[in-house]
Amino acid sequence: VVSNAHEVITILRTHPFPLALAGHHHSRQKFFLETEGQQTRFEQTAAVVGPIVNEGAFKMPSGVVVYQVKDGEIDEGVFVSLR
Repeated sequence: VVSNAHEVITILRTHPFPLALAGHHHSRQKFFLETEGQQTRFEQTAAVVGPIVNEGAFKMPSGVVVYQVKDGEIDEGVFVSLR
C-alpha cells in the first residue's frame, strides 16, 4: 500500500520514467500507470528462493528477469528460472 501515491505520480509526471523495478515478491507481476500521455511500467520480480517443496495450486518458480535496452527502449524482459 502506498500512502503517498499522489506525490509519486506527480514526480513521475515531470520525468521520463519508463520502467520501475521492485523485488521481494513471490511471483512476477506487471502493471502500467498512464498519466497525461506518459506510461510507466512497474514490474515486481519473482523471489530468488530455494527449491519449491509445496507444488500445490500456485507454482511460483525462483528466478530473475533479464532486461535488454536497445536504442533507448527497454524490452519486456525474459524470466530466467533458477533450479
